[in-house]
Amino acid sequence: MHSGKMKLMKIKIYLLTLLMLPALTILAQKESTVTFGQLLVKFKPQVVPENFMVGFQTYARDGGGIWLEKKLSKAANINLIGYDTLTVNAINLLEEIKKNPQVEYACFDIAVESRGDMPDDPNLASQWGLFSIGTDKVWEITKGGVSALGDTIVVAILDTGFDINHEDLKGNIWINKGEKPGDKIDNDQNGYIDDVSGWNFIHQNATHIADNHGSSVAGIIGAKGNNGKGISGMNWHVKLMVFETRLVSDIIAAYDYIIEQRERYNRTKGKQGAFKLMVFETRLVSDIIAAYDYIIEQRERYNRTKGKQGAFVVTANASFGVNKIKCVDQPLWGEMYDRLGAAGILSTAGAANNPWNVDEVGDMPTTCKSDYLMTVLNTNSKDERYAGSAFGAVSIDMGAPGQNSFSTRNNNEYGVFHGNSAAAPHLAGAIALLYSIPRQKLAEEAMAFPAQTAMKIRNLLLNNVDKVPSLVSLTSTGGRLNVFSSMLKLLEIYPEKKTEMPTGKLLVYPNPSIDEIYVEIAKPENETSLLSIYNAMGQQVKQIFMPEGVNRARVMTNGWKPGNYWVFSPGVFNIQQATFIVQGQ
Repeated sequence: MHSGKMKLMKIKIYLLTLLMLPALTILAQKESTVTFGQLLVKFKPQVVPENFMVGFQTYARDGGGIWLEKKLSKAANINLIGYDTLTVNAINLLEEIKKNPQVEYACFDIAVESRGDMPDDPNLASQWGLFSIGTDKVWEITKGGVSALGDTIVVAILDTGFDINHEDLKGNIWINKGEKPGDKIDNDQNGYIDDVSGWNFIHQNATHIADNHGSSVAGIIGAKGNNGKGISGMNWHVKLMVFETRLVSDIIAAYDYIIEQRERYNRTKGKQGAFKLMVFETRLVSDIIAAYDYIIEQRERYNRTKGKQGAFVVTANASFGVNKIKCVDQPLWGEMYDRLGAAGILSTAGAANNPWNVDEVGDMPTTCKSDYLMTVLNTNSKDERYAGSAFGAVSIDMGAPGQNSFSTRNNNEYGVFHGNSAAAPHLAGAIALLYSIPRQKLAEEAMAFPAQTAMKIRNLLLNNVDKVPSLVSLTSTGGRLNVFSSMLKLLEIYPEKKTEMPTGKLLVYPNPSIDEIYVEIAKPENETSLLSIYNAMGQQVKQIFMPEGVNRARVMTNGWKPGNYWVFSPGVFNIQQATFIVQGQ
């Protein structure tokens, strides 16, 4: 919208607010929690409500009045009082009744609404892992997606392929805003042409391969939540930066070729086949290093430009590995985890899907010593290590839900997903979710001190696992992931800031908003406030009632049109306002 028109629009809203204060209540939309035209009033025991109505009507009323709607509790003398919304200012009326000596207590009648913390995705009940680690409780505070400063949180995933057009994933696939799709030019000069949604290192192009494994990993971390489809990711809103790397398929094909050659050698008594060692270029390590380097460059660019370019990647998930080799045998791969951590990125990896001790036999990458690499083993719904999962009291940090998980599959389908490949994304999803809690100081530190903040998140997750006796000798923490306990500790470290704002001052966060905002207003403890939210067209979309002792409200913005919005705290002589943006989902 043109800046001149925008200024006129703001003036229009100011004038409407000033001129229509007595009638503001009639503008409330369906979302409002206040039932206008009704008050709940508790009279003192000896007061007769009918007599109070008659006496109260004798005061100057600007042509309007009140009446007794219903006696809600005769024993407690609680009554529902009606009033004329066209001629009576709701807040003034409430304050006048509260000060009346015959009244013990009075408040607005407030509609009870669903808190909106549980998504409506039909297969949510099948996602037992989310509930076992407390994800549903975290959703009462945050759904993921953005930091308190409005930074869009990104999770990088390295896997065999992804159905980026899946109905439950496509809205959360990361878009590289530095690229112009289809122009065959490396617009952001990062060495990759048209890398709009990550990169396919298998075919060295921007076209992604639909593969159930990667699609399922992505679904656990960030399937769209509360969209009435399929499942909910741990993060309802997050951006998934996806990379195909030659992992399982190349290794299996190479091993199969080797086996066939040796069997032929045995069968023909050396006349055919091969006995000597054969070497295959699977591009496993090269793809991983290149993908990690891409991720590091995006986060470093974000840090360097203070969010103007690049991507706010907070974690990189690797649901893959190589059995029976140790990190010392792959130093170039292993050193990438410290490089990722220096940029502010925690990496997650699952142990091998074989029942052995990785500390003894080796495993890649879980035996790497980097503090920025977090590792898990696969647990079942009984909080037991799945019998087929590897373990390691030194190399494996914790257990995480994996066996019989439920996630997205190709072609808009859903199904069971097993193994450590399912356990690792639960940890990656937890990391992303913690970065989204509404605490401005955490978001500021993530930008100013990326490596230190990543280490703080890591330590919180390690120190707040649920202790499980059967995991004590199998993991370094002796416990299973609990994202809710970690969040509670994080909220202790970053307590809600008691702002010393001037009376009436407004604060709105996160900004931009994806599906919710918090609105704070500085006001005396014994005062009530009625705030209004307008869109860019000057239309009121929400009213917020804050009773005595309450100075913060949570407002769901899911379903609102993307654009600018204004929050107003109306007052005849002093109108406070705050602006925020609703992003498209």
